[in-house]
Amino acid sequence: MPWELTAIKYDGAPPQYTREIDPARQLPLGPCDTVREWISSALPEITWSREPSLAETSCRLGMELPDCWDEDTRRLAAMSKWRGQFESENLFVETYGLYDGADIRSFEIEVRGTADPIPCLQKLCEKPKWTLAEVGKDGQCLEFDSNASRRWNEFRNWVEDAVDHLQSDDSE
Repeated sequence: MPWELTAIKYDGAPPQYTREIDPARQLPLGPCDTVREWISSALPEITWSREPSLAETSCRLGMELPDCWDEDTRRLAAMSKWRGQFESENLFVETYGLYDGADIRSFEIEVRGTADPIPCLQKLCEKPKWTLAEVGKDGQCLEFDSNASRRWNEFRNWVEDAVDHLQSDDSE
């Protein structure tokens, strides 16, 4: 199970909780190519793959996009996407939601493994001054000098408890 984060740029100090983010204060990260360059400069070992658009994938599967989608959603569905993967000892970081040719307002990050991801994530966010926000109702905006390591440890403990619970249910 990954630790799910969203990278954003915020006008001013971000709130403590993700649910308190004011969309009007969320700034664009930049064009897709620029965002990928920033990520690559922070994580030179990252590998990139281009994925087909949702429209292409749907067409191949014989499906049509929903009629209820607005023009902006259809435009995004027609764009190919970039997925980045970074791996080091006991750490796997994956980025997605980078639509080719689009101005990026946010992108998603999934963290897996047992190694401490905080130095890697801090390096990723430092230069462009991005904020990482945990996905979920009770998620928090991470501050590298205060709560980021604590939140990672809380997430790891939660995963370990969930696995232990599942294993104890299986043995009964």
